[in-house]
Amino acid sequence: MKSALGKEISYGFTAALYSLPFALYMSFTTGLDLRIMSVVYSVFALLGVTLKVGLLLAQVYAFLPVLFVFVKFGILPGLLCTALTSVISVILFKLPYKKFLNTYVAAGITIMLAFCATALFTTDYFGIGAGGGTVSEILRAYRFLGFHPNWRGVLYGTVSLVIMITYPRAFKKLKARLPAPAIAVFVPYILNLFLNPVPEMTYINESSCLYDLSDFSLSFSGKGVVYIVIGALASSLILQTFREKEKSLVFGAPKLHAVAYDTEKSGFLIAFVYILVFFAAVFSLKTVIIRIPVHSLAVVSIVTAWQGVEWENIAKAFRNGLATWLLLVLTFSCIFILDASEAVLFAFLISIIYNGVLLWLKK
Repeated sequence: MKSALGKEISYGFTAALYSLPFALYMSFTTGLDLRIMSVVYSVFALLGVTLKVGLLLAQVYAFLPVLFVFVKFGILPGLLCTALTSVISVILFKLPYKKFLNTYVAAGITIMLAFCATALFTTDYFGIGAGGGTVSEILRAYRFLGFHPNWRGVLYGTVSLVIMITYPRAFKKLKARLPAPAIAVFVPYILNLFLNPVPEMTYINESSCLYDLSDFSLSFSGKGVVYIVIGALASSLILQTFREKEKSLVFGAPKLHAVAYDTEKSGFLIAFVYILVFFAAVFSLKTVIIRIPVHSLAVVSIVTAWQGVEWENIAKAFRNGLATWLLLVLTFSCIFILDASEAVLFAFLISIIYNGVLLWLKK
């Protein structure tokens, strides 16, 4: 009993260390106060264990459409979208399970999101200063601004890149307790303290703007209402899609022990530890967090996205013939003309049509 309890606490602690760098970077890129981000992450952690999709899967995939609402329309619409996602997800969870997403469309979404992360986050890796909310916008900004990197920031980011690639392979046992993203952020932080000891005279982009509630507004447009619904639907459908996935911490993090999903009690205990550690870090380590190089956070997010690509299913799509190949390419291509939420919903629409045609042909 004590052993199982210790494992659950350990898993919750590890999950918090794994996802905190991603939360810091999402807070930076969106301008969303880190304390608000903590609340949203807590909601998705609880949804993750309720729907039995894993703690981190909820943040890595399902959180993205909601995040877009935060970016585009502000804090209040984002919070409303989070609440609506919770309601829709619980309702769908009570219904008989339906496979909303074709396997090859799901693989297309993973590579679509990885490419999207690379396009949007590379500007912070190199310190270019380009802006844009979609892939097309950011690519145009890169072309207009040219390549003018912040070389000290590139150093920090490259250190994180090396750690993200080599650490899981070199320290296979240690990574189960201290995940690679945490190490990949901590080492550049220490390096930054030596090279930039005075915060006011820093030469790089740091995480000093993560604690700012000045943009909080209680008003939003009618278009914001539409996107609240779109974002909530997209997030809810993603959560439902992964209900039957392997119950693990995704992207190379240590797998959760089977006991984590034996009962709701044990699952929620892990989520409670996760939330507790997450909040403790956000509210007590402010002086540490604001000195973390944004360049490193960007690299961790990019590598994490590529580690989640379903390469095996992508290869199967190309081997299975023209239909699945075109399905995969169509799913990937929509990221160039749509924002993240619209692209995910469009992918689900493609999947429903494709599955419907297959059923009709079988009859």
